[in-house]
Amino acid sequence: MIKYVNGWFAIASAYALCFFASATMCAMLSRQPIDRYDLAQVWIGAAMLVVPYALAGLYVYQQWGRSIRQAFAFGLTLVMGERLGILFIGSVFVAAGGDGGGNGIVTWRSVIDFVWAEALPYFTPIYICCGGISIVVCVVSAVAIWPRYVRPGQSSPSAR
Repeated sequence: MIKYVNGWFAIASAYALCFFASATMCAMLSRQPIDRYDLAQVWIGAAMLVVPYALAGLYVYQQWGRSIRQAFAFGLTLVMGERLGILFIGSVFVAAGGDGGGNGIVTWRSVIDFVWAEALPYFTPIYICCGGISIVVCVVSAVAIWPRYVRPGQSSPSAR
């Protein structure tokens, strides 16, 4: 269980760093705030779909080897936790009247609009539906991309 918790903390840190790095890069390149530039939303969303989950695949490979089942379970847990956590936090803010006019009425659209406008400009229904891509990235990076990585306790990649 501690492997999962450590992995989730590591990936959450990578997730935050990826968001801040991609948002800063898009803001610097476009010279506009990220919530005013539609292409920035696409680039940040693409980075958030791929980078943290590629690192999650590396973590799965380091802890469990080339286990497709572990990579799928780890990726699925991360995807569901991220999306549901963001939706929950957004719904709490909307219910408290933080959206500035909804009178505390929580609907799917009001939560998505609030999160998209106030905090995470890439968080759209398309991003939510693309969670499967993140799971595939996690599985592929755990199984195929890192074949030369030496796990702790091994002397060479051929020792597997």
